[in-house]
Amino acid sequence: MAAPGLKIATINHDMNERHTKYTYGKVTIKKNAWIGMNVTICPGVTIGEYEVVAAVYGGGKGRWRLQGNFTLRKENGNWKFTSSRASTY
Repeated sequence: MAAPGLKIATINHDMNERHTKYTYGKVTIKKNAWIGMNVTICPGVTIGEYEVVAAVYGGGKGRWRLQGNFTLRKENGNWKFTSSRASTY
């Protein structure tokens, strides 16, 4: 499932030679992945089966952007987190 605003990039540029040197990478999205609103998937990324990817804005005095990456597995009819990663950017 993909929410509105999804961006998938398969090309990137060198920071110093941004108009002449490009790199390419495959993007793989596996079965039953959930991709949240306004997520950008970069070259070379694989979204695994049942993985959830989200870009979330936080509130308060200082605003921050959080990227979360969670992997879920269904066991005995219940969903369980098998891994999670989060970072600000």
